[in-house]
Amino acid sequence: MRKFARFSACVAASALVVWACAAQAQEPTTAQEYMNRGIDRYANNDKAGAEKDFTVVIQMEPSNAEAHNRRGNARADLGMNRDADADYSRAIELNPYYASAYDNRGWLRRRLNFVSGAIADINKAIEIDGNNAGYYYDRALCYSDKGDRKDAIVDFSKAIELNPKSGVYLIDRAREYRWDNQLQNALADYDKGLEILPKDANGLEGRGETKRLLGDFGGAIADFTTALTVKPKNWVDESWCRVQRGLAEVAVNDLNAATEDFNKVLAIQPHYANALYGRGLVALKQGNKDAAKRDFDQAVAVQPDLKNKVADAMQKEGPSTAGRPTTTK
Repeated sequence: MRKFARFSACVAASALVVWACAAQAQEPTTAQEYMNRGIDRYANNDKAGAEKDFTVVIQMEPSNAEAHNRRGNARADLGMNRDADADYSRAIELNPYYASAYDNRGWLRRRLNFVSGAIADINKAIEIDGNNAGYYYDRALCYSDKGDRKDAIVDFSKAIELNPKSGVYLIDRAREYRWDNQLQNALADYDKGLEILPKDANGLEGRGETKRLLGDFGGAIADFTTALTVKPKNWVDESWCRVQRGLAEVAVNDLNAATEDFNKVLAIQPHYANALYGRGLVALKQGNKDAAKRDFDQAVAVQPDLKNKVADAMQKEGPSTAGRPTTTK
């Protein structure tokens, strides 16, 4: 047994040496090899490893604009925002026609809420390369941040023209149409986008809300329900989805289901104004004006702009809804 153990140990040690030699042989030696490994690491979500490899490239080739641009991407993903901005700026200094570096710096500046600077950078990217759908999409997001619906829709439309198979572009333009109250256009885009990305939770939520606003409450409930099954756990998003589904359920008089949705939200976020408002609607429909008033008062205290909606609901429902039948899921 001892001889066998000693033999096994020797074999293991030899294998370790062979592996170490192989690993050493595979270690990059040229700037291009470090660049290639950095690209692979970045693609495999090893952002820290990629950042190190691109740094080696820059040490070996200080005027390599691509390495600065790629290191900027890695640093941005690592939260090294100032360093990332410096890398993008250096890439542009080295290559003033580097459209990707302008767009990347614009994307970073948008993330840092410097929207006007972001738009200026992406304008330059589009000036250099006017056929890149991604640049128009990024600028559309900037316009959307500013509340400039018209220009956002124009840029989303250009991005879709250049890349008509992008479900993301269609779903984001649909959202912009919805915010601009162009509900039929929004619905058409959501339908097309969800044909491409049938499990996109944002698309399902957005289409559900569009259907709710158009009065298709059954369709809205179906979309919200599907969204809740495919969306990664994120309580903020789940709360919004449950509240909107609850409001659709109120509209079809499914008060038990609506109450369940509102209560689930309020159990985690007791001051969620729209959930309080929705539960107040349920109480009002059930003829319990005292409970409705308590929820409405809390909702308005948290979100004063609900005051008119509460007044409309009180006037519309009044006490005459007592005993209205409820349904279950």
